[in-house]
Amino acid sequence: MRLVLVLFLVFASTSLMASELATREQISNRVNALFHSGEYEQLSNLGNEFIDTEARTSSGLWKLRLFYVSLYGISNRNIPDLDYWNNLKSEMKEWTEMEPDSSVAHLAYVETLIAQAWMYRRHTVRDEDRVLFDQNIEEARLYLLEHESMKSRDPHWFHRMIDVARAQSWEESRFNALIDEAFTQHPAYYPIYFSALRYLLPNWHGSAEKIENFANYAVEKSEESEGYGLYARIYWVAYSDHYSFNLFSHSDISWEKMKSGIDDVLQDYPDQWNINYFALFSCLAGDREETLRLMNMIEGRPIIDAWRTGFNYSRCAEWSAVEDPAI
Repeated sequence: MRLVLVLFLVFASTSLMASELATREQISNRVNALFHSGEYEQLSNLGNEFIDTEARTSSGLWKLRLFYVSLYGISNRNIPDLDYWNNLKSEMKEWTEMEPDSSVAHLAYVETLIAQAWMYRRHTVRDEDRVLFDQNIEEARLYLLEHESMKSRDPHWFHRMIDVARAQSWEESRFNALIDEAFTQHPAYYPIYFSALRYLLPNWHGSAEKIENFANYAVEKSEESEGYGLYARIYWVAYSDHYSFNLFSHSDISWEKMKSGIDDVLQDYPDQWNINYFALFSCLAGDREETLRLMNMIEGRPIIDAWRTGFNYSRCAEWSAVEDPAI
């Protein structure tokens, strides 16, 4: 009887944290199965469903973005063989020829072009590979422009054009014009904000000051539907992609705005994935009350993907639970 109870508790706590990751895995598995079996019409239908319904995961991420992440992941960027990439692009082209009016099919082809480009950057720093990287990125840009009519329906068009802008080091005025159009047409689509943020990271074309200005600009564009939620999400991506545990010491983040963003996100998406990450950020910010509040909202076992290690979770849990703590 005790073993049954233990197994039940383990399963319950695991399922609490698995809903977000399970959804991502389900989308990835579905996309891969449909693509490799050549069921392109069903693939387009799935992508169009995510566009039309604006479906999100339990944490609030757009399923459309996960759909395209899965298409990007079909390519193996560990393979530098040109025949492999030509064959993959031929398969993607077959899809576009079968469904020439499908934004999903054409943007899937762009995913392959960009994946091949980053394969060249990933494996070597030889001049000839840099040339091939630039050629693939330019091919993606021209292909996007050729299918520009799709950008009003499918926000992923902007997501990838912003990635092109980063890779090609567009001048700031040209970049700003692009993101202003993107946010005007699709003000609540997170991935275009996250893509724009990466252009502004200090290791690309930006700085801590530019990131903070951008986060406030994003709130202006999305406040009607998101409140300060995008402020919190943007710095979440900045933490993951650049700052790590130095988020509060090396950036210009406002903790008060971040706290407002946390409240706005959790009001709509009180998912354990979000709660665990926000508890970590509260701990990194040195806000004991907020850390304790969020720690008390964690159900079952902590999500170690958020904390990185069990030690980080234990340290923050112990610190937030004592009076006059030092951290």
